[in-house]
Amino acid sequence: MKEPYQIDLGSTVHIHKKVLADIIASVIADIDGVSLAPKTFCENLAELWVGSAASGITVTIDTNTDVSVTIKVLVRYGVNIPDIGRHIQDMVTSVVRKTVDISLKEINVHVHGILERGDK
Repeated sequence: MKEPYQIDLGSTVHIHKKVLADIIASVIADIDGVSLAPKTFCENLAELWVGSAASGITVTIDTNTDVSVTIKVLVRYGVNIPDIGRHIQDMVTSVVRKTVDISLKEINVHVHGILERGDK
């Protein structure tokens, strides 16, 4: 993330990584034919110590305060995977820029499986 956002009177607004993950989860929920991959056993175990985060979304902030996102998804059978991957990247970029006014360094989309025809 860039510098913390300054508001008049010297106040600072900090945006937690979980908030960013929740925003991205909402974006994914609105895309037809895609759902977030369920948490793995290790992610469920880590949740006990670290706290809850959106399933299938990892937000990392490097030493230069650049924000990268990894999104693990399941895609409905018959959907063009490269096209839906680019669509996810475009939608996440747009919504994150509008809601928290940051540019993401990377948006990595990992397809972890195919949804059956009757799912989402």
